[in-house]
Parts: sequence; C-alpha cells; structure tokens
Amino acid sequence: MLHISFFWRQHFSSLVLSLAIIFCFAVVTPAQFPIQVTAPIMNVNAGSNFEAPVTVTDTTGFEIISIQFDIYYNQAVITPLIPAINNGGTLTEGWACFPNPNTPGLLKVACFTSGAPLAGAGTLLKIRFMAIGSNGNTSQLHWNTNPMPPNLLFTFNGQTTTPPPTDGSITIGFPTNTATNTPSTTETLMPTVTPIATPPATPKDTTTS
Repeated sequence: MLHISFFWRQHFSSLVLSLAIIFCFAVVTPAQFPIQVTAPIMNVNAGSNFEAPVTVTDTTGFEIISIQFDIYYNQAVITPLIPAINNGGTLTEGWACFPNPNTPGLLKVACFTSGAPLAGAGTLLKIRFMAIGSNGNTSQLHWNTNPMPPNLLFTFNGQTTTPPPTDGSITIGFPTNTATNTPSTTETLMPTVTPIATPPATPKDTTTS
C-alpha cells in the first residue's frame, strides 16, 4: 500500500496546482534562465536563530511564477526552524511557499504565485535555521545537483539556471583578532662626544738679558 506522508497530504492540492502552473509555463520559458542564484556565506552566534538570504541577479522579464529546490546542510551544525522559509520583504513576498524539512540534512522547498511574476534582483527568500553546533563548526549550504527523482534541482518555472546556483556556508562563531600588540623598540641615541682640540703649548722664553 502506498504511504503518503502527512506533509504531502496536507499540501497536495496546492502542490498539484503549482506543478500545473509550472507545466504550462515550461513551454514558453527558455531552456535555462540566465540568472545567478547564490546561497550566503555567513557567521552566526552559537544557539542563535538566523535567516540565510538566497540572492538572485535580475529576474525581470522572464515571467517567473514558481520556484523549487533541494538544499543540503549539516544537521549536526544547523537545523531548520518552523516555518523554514521567510519571504517577507523579499522578491517573493506574498508567494505561497511549502518547505519540507522532514529529512535531516535536506530541505525541500516549492514556492509559487498566482500574482505578478518575479521582477528585479536581490534577496529571493530567506531560509530560517537555528545554530545548534559549537563555535568553529561549519555547515555547507549545498544545492542539489542530482536530477534523478525525487531530487529537485533549483528551477524557475520548471527550468534550471545557468550558471548553476552557487553554494554557501554557515560558520558558528566569529573570527577573533589574535594579533598581539608588540611594543616597538625605541632606539636610545647616545650623545656623540666631539673631541675638543687642545691648543699647542706656547714655548716659554728662556732668554736672559
């Protein structure tokens, strides 16, 4: 008997609509979008909740109305918060996003809109995590590159990007300045003694009268 997880049952109708929209637009969009997608490289405090902004170059004119991706992380260093996506104040503000964090180390995300297509450059959305590792620990933010189902490549309207998305990383703790201030050596200049010339002795007149 086929088992469908609660997550997919809960969002099935929305996801079907999203896939239908993706299919319709796939025939009118380019084979690849010339948009650079970048995950951040950042330092965070241990135990903190933080948002990792995903940025894009200009998306104007491509009629983008859907996004999907898989991104991998180190579950011993960071873990997704609930909800795992914040798109407030971003290019996708108002879009419906469906993150699936059920597999440790993997976050699957699908977003779509029935409104205006994506436009502009900047922060596409923000992924919410908690830093659970120790200072010095690092987690890669690695975009999936395996196209075999059920894996998701990063796509707009079902089409990939060129160049491929750029990975990022999260490091817990901030670098410290280990340089020590070494007192400078001040050279003490000794006064130079200039010898004074002694005038020659005047011979004494020994002539007697």
